[in-house]
Order: sequence, then C-alpha cells, then structure tokens
Amino acid sequence: MSGRMFGKCLILGSVLVLSVGIAPGLVAQTAETGRIAGKVVEVQGEKPVDAATVYLEDTRLGSVADGQGRYEIKAVPPGSYTLVISKVGYRKVVQQVSVPAGRTVHMDFRLETEVYQMDELLIESIVPEDEDKNEDKLLRQRQQAVEIQDAIGSEDMSRTASGDAAEAVSKVTGASVVDGKYVYIRGLGERYSMTQLNGSELPSPDPYRKAVQMDLFPSSLLDRIVATKTFSPDMPGNFSGGSVEMWTKRFPESFTFNFSQSVAYNTQATFNDKMLVYPGGGSDWLGMDDGTRAVPAMLKDPAFVIPDIGKAWSDKAAALELDRISKAFNPVMAPSTEKGPVNQSYSLSMGNQFKLFGRPLGVLGSFSYSRKASFYDNGTVGRWQLTGTMDKTDDLNNDFLLNDVKGSDEALWGGLINAAYKITGNHEIGLNYMCNQSGESSARYLAGQFPRDLTGNAIYETRVLKYTERTLNSFQLRGEHDLPELFSSHLEWTGSFNFSGQIEPDLRYFTDNYTVRERNGTVDTLYSIRPSIYPKPNRYFRDLSEDNMNFDLKVSLPFKQWKGLHSQMKVGGAYNEVERHFRERRFEFSLDDSKYGYQGDPYEYWMPSNVGLMDSTGKLNRFANYVLDASELRGNYDGKQRIAAGFAMVELPITTRLQFIGGVRLENTRMSVVSHDSTLGKGGIDENDLLPATNLIYLLSDNMNLRAAYGRTLARPTFREMAPYASFDFVNDYTFIGNENLKRTLIDNFDLRWEWFARGGEVFAVSAFYKKFTNPIERVIKNVNAEVQYQNVDRADVVGAEFEARQRLDRIHPALEPFRVGVNLALVHS
Repeated sequence: MSGRMFGKCLILGSVLVLSVGIAPGLVAQTAETGRIAGKVVEVQGEKPVDAATVYLEDTRLGSVADGQGRYEIKAVPPGSYTLVISKVGYRKVVQQVSVPAGRTVHMDFRLETEVYQMDELLIESIVPEDEDKNEDKLLRQRQQAVEIQDAIGSEDMSRTASGDAAEAVSKVTGASVVDGKYVYIRGLGERYSMTQLNGSELPSPDPYRKAVQMDLFPSSLLDRIVATKTFSPDMPGNFSGGSVEMWTKRFPESFTFNFSQSVAYNTQATFNDKMLVYPGGGSDWLGMDDGTRAVPAMLKDPAFVIPDIGKAWSDKAAALELDRISKAFNPVMAPSTEKGPVNQSYSLSMGNQFKLFGRPLGVLGSFSYSRKASFYDNGTVGRWQLTGTMDKTDDLNNDFLLNDVKGSDEALWGGLINAAYKITGNHEIGLNYMCNQSGESSARYLAGQFPRDLTGNAIYETRVLKYTERTLNSFQLRGEHDLPELFSSHLEWTGSFNFSGQIEPDLRYFTDNYTVRERNGTVDTLYSIRPSIYPKPNRYFRDLSEDNMNFDLKVSLPFKQWKGLHSQMKVGGAYNEVERHFRERRFEFSLDDSKYGYQGDPYEYWMPSNVGLMDSTGKLNRFANYVLDASELRGNYDGKQRIAAGFAMVELPITTRLQFIGGVRLENTRMSVVSHDSTLGKGGIDENDLLPATNLIYLLSDNMNLRAAYGRTLARPTFREMAPYASFDFVNDYTFIGNENLKRTLIDNFDLRWEWFARGGEVFAVSAFYKKFTNPIERVIKNVNAEVQYQNVDRADVVGAEFEARQRLDRIHPALEPFRVGVNLALVHS
C-alpha cells in the first residue's frame, strides 16, 4: 500500500514539474500584453448569457461568451479602453477599463433583459489591477442561490491567513473545527455533515468517523468553500447541519507558485524529554510503518496453528516451535520517553494554463506535509456509577480514578492535482486526483485507584501502545456540457472512485496492579497480573480497506413561466456503492511458570530471556511468557452499501420578487454488515426514503432577501456502529460494541433567514432554524459492565439562531477602504 502511494504521488510531482517547465514560455509570450476575462450572467437568477458579444470599442479586439457565459480577450496592449457588452434581448453595458502590461483584468457583468424599460446604462469605474473581487462575486452568488448558504473565497482565505481548508471554514458562520481538522456545522456532529470536492462527496479515511480531515487541503489551491445549510433535491440527502463544498481553481490565468512553511512550539511536547512515545521504525516520519510492527512472518497465514501449551510441555518439537513464535514478537510492551519534536508543516502548490490542441487546459497541483506532536502528563480519567434502592437516596460510587499521561506524534502528507480542459465553447471536462497518507503513533500510561475491582491501597496500571496508519486515494472525473440543440439544456456529470484504508499494526495492551505494604519496618511492593479481573497482555493487528464509487448526473432545462420570467427544471440521479472489509487478529501472552512473574519492571519482564522456553531438562518443558492465538471470528466483518437516487425539482419565479424552488428526491438504501461469526446477527438497512424540499425567496428590495425553507434529510449509521464486535481504548475502559439493529435517522429541517447585501463586500444576516430528529443515533451505556453502544432513541430537537455582519471601513474614512470587519455568532440548543 505504501509503495503504491509513493508511485502515485511521484506521478503527481512529475506533472507539477511539467507545469513549471511549460510556464516560463507562456509567461514570456504574454509579458508585453494584458488580458481581459470574466463572465456574463443575467441579473435575475445569475443564468449565464451565452453568445454575448464583448469587445473593446475602436479596436479589433473582442470575444463571444461561451455556454457558461465566460469570455476572454487576449493580447490587449496596455492602456485604457471602453468595453462594450451586448446581445439581442438584453440592455447593452458600457464600462471603462484599464489594462496593465502582463496582467489579467477580471470583469464580470450582469445583463438586464429588455422587459425593463430604461435608458442605456453607463458604468464608469477603475477595476483594481490585481484583484478579482472574489468575495463580491461570492456574495452575489449567495444572494441568488437556491439554498441558504455561507461561503469564504480565496480572497478572504488570503486576508485571514488561512493555510488550509480547516482554518478557512472556521470563519464561516455556524461552523466549528474540532481537533484542527473535523468540521461541525450548527453544533451538530460529523454524522450530520457532508464534505464534497468539486461536487463529488468525499469519503473519510477514518473508519470510526464520517468526517473528512479538512486540513488535508491547502487553501492556495481553493477558489471557494461553500457551506450549504438547507437541502435541495439535487443534493445528496445525508446531512442536516450542513454540506461543505470545496471548489478548486479551474483555469489559472497564468503560472502560479506558492510555498509556505510554518513551525509551532507546543509548551507541553516540544523539546520535552519526558514525552511518552511508541518506538517504531525508520519511516514513521512519513506516516507509514516500515514493517517493524508487522505480524511475525510465520503467523501471516491465519490458518497457521500455534502449538498448544499442553502439547508443548511434553513434546520437544512443539516446545521449540512455541518458543520460536513467542520470541518473534517485538518485546516492547510499555512506553518509553524521548524529546518531543518541533511541530512543522510545509505546503507547495503551483498551477498553469496552456493550450492543448488549441484549447485551454488548466492544471493545478499541491503537495503538503506536516508533523505534529502533543503530550500531557496531568490528565485524569474517572468513572462513577449511580447506585441506590427505592428506600435509599441514590449515591455515586467511584469505579476508578486514574492519572493519565499520553503522548502522540502524527505525520501527514498528501497531494492533490486538478486539471480542467475546455473541449469546445460548450463542453468542458475535468479531473481530480488526491492521495493522502497519515500515521499517528501514541503511547499512554494510566495509574490509580480502582475501587470497583481492587481493594485496599492497590494501584492499577495500564499501558497502551498504538499506531494508526491511514490512506486515502480519490480519483474524480467530471464534465459540463451546454446543449443548445437540445432545448438549450445544461448537463453536469461526475464520476469518482475512492480507496481508503486503515491499519493498526501491533496495538499493545499491558495491565497490572501493585500493593505497597509494610511489615516489621520493611516496605514491600507486591506486583500482580490478574487475568481474572482484566485481559492478559494483548497484541492486536487490524486491517481495514474500503472502496467507494460514485456517479452523479444532473440535467437543467430552462423555460419561461407565464409572465416570461426565466425558470428552470432540473432532473437527475445518483448512484453510490461502498464495500468495506475489516480483519482483526489478536494474540495473548500467558505466564506458564510463576517463578518468572512480574516484578514491576515492564522492560525486564518482556526481555527475550523472560519469554518462551525456560527449562527443558526435566520431564516437562516449562515456559515463562508464551503466546497463544486469541483471534475470534466476530472480529472480522464485511460491509456493503448501495444508494440509488433520483430527483426532480423546479426553480419557478411566482412574481418578479417571489421565487419558489421545490421538488423531491427518492433515495433507496441497501446496507448490510455481516460478521464472520455466523452465530451473530446480520445488520442491515433496506429503505426507500422520499425527501421533499421547498425553498421560498422573497426580494424585499434589490439587495435584500427573506428566505424560508423546509427539507427532509437523513443520517445513516456507519459500518463500525453496526458491526457486532468489541473494542476499547485501554483495558477496563468502556468497551464499544456494535449494534446490528440500528436504523437510519430522519430529520425535518426548518429554516428562516433575512439577509441584506448593503454594498459590494458587505452583508448583514439573521437566521433561525429548527430540526426535528426521528430515531436519532446516540451513544448509550448499555449495562453495568461498562459496555457502550450506539442505539436509536425516540426523538431529538435542535433549535438555533445565527448572526453575521461584514462591513467595509471606508464608511468611516476613505483611507480605510482596504479594511473590512466581520463578525458572526451561532447560538444552538439541543
């Protein structure tokens, strides 16, 4: 798997180098002239105006807008010009423009139809030479959007020094970022969010979480991030809090190159020589294990049988075999300490546009690497149980109270390449390839009182050594096509294939307890490993792989309603197929001869001289620590999910001020989780869900909207939540057990928003929302044996409000024109 990752990202690097090689020639060709580019759309609905004529007055320079309303005037000598935009049925627009040498001027236009009786509109302004007003364009798109949206564009990402998508999306109203990477919308967890890249849903490389790690995407590669908070039928129905869509830049205007580096000092970890670590191999810094933690070679075949201790006592050959296998495992079962590294990150991105067969081809790529360490030695972990009888007041009894020390070191790297090619003026295709690799090494030590299981002054100790390696590969192909000969329809399609994997090689648990006692003035410490209370020393080897395939098709058909206003019908469908395979092997170590028992030093206890065959001179072969295969069939499962969807919707202006958007989406879900243990139940979902949606937009004025929306969405359980096997973070912690009877959650979403787009770059908005959940999935304590499980509860409710203001400061003084102030607040009660 690691080799494939290197190979694919080597290809990515080669393409980036190719961009660098091609760029200088292109830059040289255009250094003496400038360029004008932009988009022409209608005022009402932002519908692209194709075939609009765009030309520079008194020159022979001009262009015709394509099916997406895009135009481009090349090789413009430096100077000032009058730019004219016209098309039959629309009011002509005239605007002054200044074109500097070697630069691109971006100008977007909104044309009014002839039904508006007015004189010729003359707009005179100077367009900034180096700014495309990305944020102003985003606010216009938000004003005209069908759904309730919030967004941040590349301009604001740069202004707020957001290095990656996680930092950028944290500036969006109602969005919060957990652990520096996972995005929660409107206070709802990852189950109720969805992440898309260029319109295609991304899988998560973490089998235990639905959320995508947003810190994988450098902001220099992104054009915008849009958080859609209401549902429309052309969207997947599996979200409630919000859908986060990342859109990469498609056609760089010229060669671009960005490199960034950052270092961070963690006061608890950096240079702390007492940081706990899990000793690994030489490639941990690359986020991958080099085989140091791999299962011993003779045990790679699950069919291999380890000799039984009973047979090994009397059979010399079996004894030698058991000795060889027991000593094949790495002897480290406890954390060690070393100096913590400096947190650091690097990001490289570049892009270019050039000609392929005479048509524009845009290429963008990025590569990023980061390493982050964290440590604490003052944690506390405790659990209490509420007890009592009918005639006695309830009491809280302590199960355990432990001091917690934990260190972790994570390496993350990845690459992303995006290419877009305009085949003709009406047809465009694009592709994305993304590869990510991460590895996190963690070491943990807990010690303290355990009244539930240990009496007197006995002290409980447990140690965890864990390494998690994750891989994500995503390939996406997409296309947009204007079909004027087919009712002037517009077609969009996306196909993607994603592979994600997670391995946990040699997850190690070692637990003991000790008692300090004094007799006749002598202090003794008695150590014990008590398998009757907690599991024996364990070694886990886990491997998960998941394939995810998506296809999405949307067809838009324009028409005019009874008053001649532009309307649109949209139909389409989607298909998603996911297959997951999870395998687990577990090995236990037992002690044969008590004279080799634990004396308090975990490093000495697991030395090779204290593992395997110890004495074979007598009638019996006696062992110290020896291994046995404790793998269970229930620790292996396979999951499949098939989702087929179809939708129909209409965007219909009732009047010039009131617009109705509504429709329905039908999603068929077939999901199954099957354990390799045939005695366990099969988890599954087989449902047809009708998901209606209605959006109403009323224009209080030309720059003020009042929106109301209703939509029904759903949330599905994950494979892990349905898989009937147990896992825990440390011995005697809560044991998580899957639930094969989980149902999907249905959510009714109600939204209301007032928004005022006072000027370019300014917005004031107030929102209110209410969500009603049927069969929500919640984590519950199953029983007094500290087993937890996800279960459906009857219902849940969420209500909230959002406030947003963005203000340009030139209202105070013209000298403050470059400055803006923004503030947002979300209040959520659930």
